[in-house]
Amino acid sequence: MSIIGTATSGMSAALQRFDVSGTAIARGETVDGKKVDLAKEVAEIITAKAEVQANAAVARTGSKTIGALVDILA
Repeated sequence: MSIIGTATSGMSAALQRFDVSGTAIARGETVDGKKVDLAKEVAEIITAKAEVQANAAVARTGSKTIGALVDILA
């Protein structure tokens, strides 16, 4: 798998967790019907945000690296 593909997969997974936590907060209950632990869900959202940012940085760096390699080979 490519660097950009790996970063994209990481962003997708983090966004999925972000969505699940946001939905749990909005509903007041988790997917399995338990009462929502607000602190846990907010922490999950903050973590997911950081993971999206980190994976976006990986994708940018990978793109720049590929661009530099293309320039060298051209």
